[in-house]
Amino acid sequence: MSFPTSYIKTEGAQVTRAADRPIRTVGKELNKNEGTLFFKFLSTNSNENTYLLYIIGDAGGSYSDLLGIKRTGQNLRLEVRRNNTSVSDFTAAGVLVTGMNTIAFSYSKNGTSTAVNGVSAGSASLSGLLPTALDKLYVGVHKDGALSINESVQETHYIPRALSTTELEALTA
Repeated sequence: MSFPTSYIKTEGAQVTRAADRPIRTVGKELNKNEGTLFFKFLSTNSNENTYLLYIIGDAGGSYSDLLGIKRTGQNLRLEVRRNNTSVSDFTAAGVLVTGMNTIAFSYSKNGTSTAVNGVSAGSASLSGLLPTALDKLYVGVHKDGALSINESVQETHYIPRALSTTELEALTA
């Protein structure tokens, strides 16, 4: 990704300039039937409440389709939403208070699976209800700039296939 200007360090405050928000419109490279989101960050704050990585779309208004990972303290909220209806929403534990964290979240029409720091963190059934209107990738920031990450993002990846639980554990170990 490239951004229009250099990042301005905000020392304890959320990124507020639109130019510093890592947002990318996605197209054919996004596999809407299956995929894996990977996020690695250095945690320095146990009370962080932020969006880490998510893909959204505007099928039913107000960006009602979503695949995403949100941090709430030492937990992750992993959500899949279609036409403004949650089809999967679960919490996974295992985020380190301080230190390097790696998270991988896979999705397919059959369900989701997650690993945090080398350990399986849960799965959920989707019964074929994947979002269909996904078109924007957000890294460490909500679409309106709220709940921006205030930590050090090390890596993000999108893999256009759903990794198995074993592969997710190995990827995040």
